[in-house]
This record gives sequence, structure tokens and C-alpha cells, in this order.
Amino acid sequence: MQNDALRTARECPREVRHFCFVRLGYVMLALGATVFIACERPTPAEHRLAGLSTIPVPSIEPTPQWPSPATTVDIAWLPPTVRRHRGALEAAAVAHTIDAELLAIVTLVESGGWVGAVSPTGARGLMQVMPATAGIIATERRLPAPSPVRLSEPAVSVDFGAYYFQQQLAAFATPDVDESVSRAAGAYNGGPTAFRRFLEQTGELSDQTKRYRGWVGGMWRERRQATSPTFARWRAAGGDRLLEKAAAESLPAQ
Repeated sequence: MQNDALRTARECPREVRHFCFVRLGYVMLALGATVFIACERPTPAEHRLAGLSTIPVPSIEPTPQWPSPATTVDIAWLPPTVRRHRGALEAAAVAHTIDAELLAIVTLVESGGWVGAVSPTGARGLMQVMPATAGIIATERRLPAPSPVRLSEPAVSVDFGAYYFQQQLAAFATPDVDESVSRAAGAYNGGPTAFRRFLEQTGELSDQTKRYRGWVGGMWRERRQATSPTFARWRAAGGDRLLEKAAAESLPAQ
């Protein structure tokens, strides 16, 4: 009986034997057995002969990687009122592993480089950090909460702002660098909770946040160009007033 079975198995076409062995392997795996099938992989033609359809194996695309963040600020069209804060921007970029030129662009849109800028809601300094947000950041970093006056100091404002913007980049990252910057800008300006609701289609962004995303995202994409059309539109929309305030400001020697 056993010899007849073996002879019958040998006489079976190769593709049918493979089919039977694989099916047997599935059964043994279901019973908890360890199976080693020593057979050649069938060709697509053999699959079809055995009545099986070929199953395509999906290719795994590598996740696009962010380029190394710039550690220096070298944007041709960046105004002098922001360029003069390169030291603080570059130090914060290294400390928080964030692109120094991205910090420069956010600083430009937030304050135009005006150290004494205070918004109607109380946000202060170069990166317009709210005192309440600064308090939360200080707790997370186990630092003393900065006073509102200290939060206006360039190094402090940029340090806290860089930390917070990097948090938004991590929370809203996508494989597309430019889209990640745009999303992080929306969360930085409008708050991460409101921005997440927007992504989930359970809330809307304010007009201010929509404009802010456009300013930051556009300047970021144009940072390697000799001129920035987005920067020109930002100036025409009211940015020139910030630049004038910043230029008139008397600052201690760096």
C-alpha cells in the first residue's frame, strides 16, 4: 500500500506535486508543526497548469528621508532684520535638530525680526511664543518658566519656538518634506488640536492659519531662489510694517 502511494506520487506531474506539498504544509502549520518544504519554486506557467493564479508580491517602497537639516542660514532674499539673528537661529537649530533656514522663515513670518513684537493675544518675541505655551515647554524640559520679559529675548524666544516647531514637525510628519513643513506651520500657528481636527475633517482652519501656512510653505520652497515671490506677497499684505518696526529697533551689540 505504501509503495503504491509513493509510486503514484512520483507519477504525478511536477506542478501537481508542488500543489499537494504546499497544501500539506498549510495543514501542518495550522497544527503547530514546523515545515520545511524542499522544492523548487514553480514558474507562473506551472501555477496556471495546477489551476492556481499567480499572486503578485507587492514591492516595498523605501520611505523618503528628510535631507540633513541646514545648520546655517543662507537665504539670499532674507531681510537684514532676520539675518542679524543668525547666531540664535543656528544655535537653536543644532540644539533641536531642526533646519536653521526653516527657523529663519518662521521668524520672518512671525515677527519680521522685531524682537519687541507682542501680539494682541500676548505672544512675544521673534517666534511669537505664548507665555502659557512657554510654561508647558519649560515643564517638559525641566527648566524654569521664562517671564514674559525674558521670553522676548532673542535667544530664549528662538530656543522655545524651535522646540515647539520641532514637536509639530514630529507630530504631523509625512514622507513629503514640503507638506510636513506646511502642516507643522498650521499646527504652530493654529494649535495642534485644531489642526488635527482639520486633518480629520471635523474642524476648519482660521483664515489667519490658512494664510500662515501659505507664507511659511511658499518661502520654504523658494529658499534656494534668488528672490521669493511669496516673500514679496507677504510684504505687500502687511509684512512691511513688521520689517519697519524691526529696522527701527535699537538692539544691543551681538
